[in-house]
Amino acid sequence: MPRAVNFASLLDHEGFTPERRDRCSTLLQEFYRKTRLRPKFEAAALHGSPAQIELQTGDTQWSVENADIPTFHISLPPKTLFIGGTWIETVPLSHLARICEIGSARLPGRWPDRFLRRLRNPTELLDTLNEIWWLDRFRDTNFLKMRHRMRLHEGSNEDVDWRFKDVESSIWLNVEVKRRRNDILRAIYPPEELRALFGGMSVRGLFDKASDPFSQSSGDEINVVALTVYGGVTSDVKRALDDWFINDASRNVDAVAIWSAGSKPPHHEPWFIRSRKYADLLRHLLVPPATEDVSINSRFEYTMSLSEAIGNARLVK
Repeated sequence: MPRAVNFASLLDHEGFTPERRDRCSTLLQEFYRKTRLRPKFEAAALHGSPAQIELQTGDTQWSVENADIPTFHISLPPKTLFIGGTWIETVPLSHLARICEIGSARLPGRWPDRFLRRLRNPTELLDTLNEIWWLDRFRDTNFLKMRHRMRLHEGSNEDVDWRFKDVESSIWLNVEVKRRRNDILRAIYPPEELRALFGGMSVRGLFDKASDPFSQSSGDEINVVALTVYGGVTSDVKRALDDWFINDASRNVDAVAIWSAGSKPPHHEPWFIRSRKYADLLRHLLVPPATEDVSINSRFEYTMSLSEAIGNARLVK
């Protein structure tokens, strides 16, 4: 790893306290030494906020550079392939530091070593970091026998991401984590335009294949889908969840927890839980996102038609 990277200085920019800055700087050095990734950072310009230091993941398949620039008539929305920015090509440095804290605390001796193959793959890096982040949503003092990537039933081609046991209740939690990158469209386009496109709803595909790893839970189990979205937990999201819960496809899912990255109240609800089994217990075991999780900013780059560009230029004037 190049010596020129001064993580302590970068974390100072992000407002870390000296003690936490030094701890996270060490964790980040260890992360890059073991993953052998090249730490490439940029100061992302954010409208109305100070620049945010972000890590380039190396995944360029979604970049706006792939867009057909001469095309003047781009249908709404443009392909997600032509959207770039936070959570697609980059991840905030402060968030990566937080993931390293969670991994070292919750997976001592296993982070990041056990996840090196996926962390070194640019197309899997953000999904893997998201799985680690969700560990911190469950009270750490209550669990034992934690397992990662476990197959719950014979004949299944899918592994559940996490399985652990609550000491107090002796209940097992099976947790499947999903990160819905396509939901970034809701962070960019007005909901009424997406509703017109998607047939009355501004969301689509949020729960696709979310139940695949599960079999019917026993009396001492809870099957939980942990969902990361980007456009807020809106009424359309809750309605989509209601529709999915009455669908046979969700019959093996007992609860859904949703976090909307980069969503800030009161404009967007960032956290939501719905359970049809052991609801009180699950609300006790699940911890809402920390203040720094909610305060993360997001920036996006996306294609637009020539008429949109001219209209935006006039608005700026």
